[in-house]
Amino acid sequence: MIEVAAGVIVREGKVLLANRREGENEGLWEFPGGKKEKGEGIRECLKRELFEELGIRVRVLDLICKEEGKLGEDSLALYFFICEIQSGEPRPEEGQKIVWVDPGELGSLRLSPLDRGALKKIQEEVEEHVQKEKGCRL
Repeated sequence: MIEVAAGVIVREGKVLLANRREGENEGLWEFPGGKKEKGEGIRECLKRELFEELGIRVRVLDLICKEEGKLGEDSLALYFFICEIQSGEPRPEEGQKIVWVDPGELGSLRLSPLDRGALKKIQEEVEEHVQKEKGCRL
């Protein structure tokens, strides 16, 4: 089983999505991240992937959920973590499109299947995170 980490990056009430450029789910939107390398922890994997793909350093917060499924012939375990940007401004280092989306709009987008499977849990966690952010600003 291939382990993959995905970042649900929240800023000012919006969530960052990336568009897959190639492969099984080409053209679909997904939460950015990537495959865990040998000897690497899943949180470290996510930090590395987000720096490589988007040029940002993040604080990995809570695990939202884990989804298991297939991508082509591969079995995947996909871990979704809520994240906050610590430094940098997201830029598509690998030529992919990125977009900030209102959490309520996520269901209307063409998401990759595993991302869609976790959507309800992700939306709930993002809403809770946004409410905490607002509470801290008062």
